[in-house]
Amino acid sequence: MTRVKVKAITSLVQAYGWQEVIPIYEDTDYGNGLILYLKDAFQEVDIRFPYRSLIHPSSKDSDILEELKKLKAMQSKIFLVHMTASLGSKLFVLVKNSGMMSEGYAWIITQGLSSLLDPIDSKIMDSMQGNTERIIGYWNPKKERLSREADDNTTTEIGAYSISKEILKQPIWPGDITNQPKKLRIGVPSFFGFNEFLKVEWHPDQNDKPKISGFSIDLFHAVLDMLPFPLPHEFMPYVNQHRQSAGTYDELLYQIKLKNFDAVVGDTTIVANRSSYVDFTLPYYESGVSMVVSMKDNEKKNMWIFLKPLSWDLWGKSGQQLVTIYADHMGLYGSHPNTELYSKLNFNVDGTTIET
Repeated sequence: MTRVKVKAITSLVQAYGWQEVIPIYEDTDYGNGLILYLKDAFQEVDIRFPYRSLIHPSSKDSDILEELKKLKAMQSKIFLVHMTASLGSKLFVLVKNSGMMSEGYAWIITQGLSSLLDPIDSKIMDSMQGNTERIIGYWNPKKERLSREADDNTTTEIGAYSISKEILKQPIWPGDITNQPKKLRIGVPSFFGFNEFLKVEWHPDQNDKPKISGFSIDLFHAVLDMLPFPLPHEFMPYVNQHRQSAGTYDELLYQIKLKNFDAVVGDTTIVANRSSYVDFTLPYYESGVSMVVSMKDNEKKNMWIFLKPLSWDLWGKSGQQLVTIYADHMGLYGSHPNTELYSKLNFNVDGTTIET
């Protein structure tokens, strides 16, 4: 029976493309048992536990709140809850109060908790965003696949839809929404010039969708591959109705502030005035721009070349200041000489030493 549960949960996580899941389970034999099997099954399909949240059945509300605070600060927002109804009912009330039952989160509960939903009072059910269970699909242990109906008599090849979410009914996500978070709108510049960094090509045979390529795009995809979760996105060239650039780089970046784009990817330069309305990532490429000027050969041999950086007027003032400082310290400046230092001076006149 445990194997069936593990297989069903693993297929569900794969169906939605999640690569990281945080288990929240009670510190008992019941809680630890399933998680150990689940960990091995997840590793086989490159799904990992970035963190394990272990809650003891006797934990106080303050202890659970502290743990939820830690979970809320983590990047992964996909949680798997495996515990009994008594502890689960306490947990979800605190989850609701912590603002974690909202858009952007996903909660999976195991059969041990879902089968005991009936005894949970209305306050607990409200914290879980619903008064009744919504069944979006079933796991068929014989065919080892997800299906919309409990009586799956389809003749589709076994395993063909085992990790497809398309055959499931529409779930209600946290935040009372029916769709997963929308795709990020990624603005990209469209200029003629450095196509090696970013190039926008239009092909009529591709449903009028542009082909976006270049070093900046390759780097963006490489970063996405390292994320533990999918990040739906759509590249949107910053062009007008004639497919020509709709403005400057400054105007492109300002579209983020106007909320027309969620981000911009391309050969954009980090400039101080732009940082007032957008945040930049760390620089990933240095332009290497330098200045080359001609130099006369005779100047290389000029012993006074070090005087070039400063004007004669500045050199004169600097020298005057040095003499003034020296005279002041030697007690020879002003109407009140430093007699202590002055008495110790030795003067040499025509080879004759005079000590005062």
